[in-house]
Amino acid sequence: RCLGFQFTPAIRPCLQTIAIGLVAFGENYRRHQSGIGVAASSFFTSGKYAIDPELRGAEFERITQNLDVHFWKTFWNITETEVLSSLASMTSTPVKVNRALSVPPVPFDLPLAANHRASVTIAPPSAHIGTAPVQMRLISCDLREGQDSETLLSLSRSEGGAISLSLGLKTKRLPSSPCLLIHFHGGGFVAQTSKS
Repeated sequence: RCLGFQFTPAIRPCLQTIAIGLVAFGENYRRHQSGIGVAASSFFTSGKYAIDPELRGAEFERITQNLDVHFWKTFWNITETEVLSSLASMTSTPVKVNRALSVPPVPFDLPLAANHRASVTIAPPSAHIGTAPVQMRLISCDLREGQDSETLLSLSRSEGGAISLSLGLKTKRLPSSPCLLIHFHGGGFVAQTSKS
C-alpha cells in the first residue's frame, strides 16, 4: 500500500504494476526453467496480487529478502526475450538509428572550445582489467549526417538478428544536431543490455 508513496500519484500505478509482476514472477520462479515460462505462468497468477494488497506486500517482502541475484537477473532480463521485445517494437515507435558500437581503446585529441588551435589528449579509459574497447550504443530518432559513415560502420558490432540500422537508400539525412545526450546507465551491471 505504501509503494511509491514518495512519488507523484501519476507514477504509482506503474510501480504497482511492476510490483504485481515481480511477486507473480517470484511465485513461479522456482517451478520453471525458462524466463518466458515463468512470465507466462506469472501472467495467470498475477490477478490475486492485483486485488489483494496485503498478499502482495507479504510476497514482496519474501522476495526482496530471500531470492538471489539469479532471480533478479531473470526478472529484469524478461524484456530481452524475443516475444516481449517483438511486442515492444509493435507497440512503440522505433528509432531510426539503433546501432551497437565497439570503440577501440586509443587516445584521441579533442580541440578546446576556447581555442580551436589548442587541443587536449583524451586517454582511453582503464579499469582494474586494463584498457579494453568501450561498448556503446548510438540511438537517434532521425538519421543524421555522419551516422551512416564508413568510420562509424567500422565500429559497429554484430548483435545477431536484424541489422541495427535498416534504412533505404532514399532516406533523407538530416544535418548534424547541436545537441548530444550521453547516458551512462550503470545500475547493478547484472541485467539487461543497452538495447532494453
